[in-house]
Amino acid sequence: MKSRSVKVVVISILLMACGSEELPKEVILLAEQRMQLYRDEQDSLCRAKAIQKAEIAVDSFFLSFTQRFLLDSIPVPPKPIKPYVDTSINLDQARPVKPLWDSLK
Repeated sequence: MKSRSVKVVVISILLMACGSEELPKEVILLAEQRMQLYRDEQDSLCRAKAIQKAEIAVDSFFLSFTQRFLLDSIPVPPKPIKPYVDTSINLDQARPVKPLWDSLK
């Protein structure tokens, strides 16, 4: 019973709140001005971000362009030739070697 009366009271309050009263023109005008200010601010922020991204893209393009042509214009000398080193071993005075396991006995 209580829940039914609570529902009736809530519905009646909602119906009274949904009346056909219009907002004052000053309030509507102020809300429109604030919305326009918000749109302008968001638009300027978006433009600033777009300009910053474009500047970075253009700067990186020109940097890579100049580096590519700078590297082509610098002469690089060839590698030096290594001198010949004799690595052969002369075993003329060598003695015969005993097997390792036989020498441990």
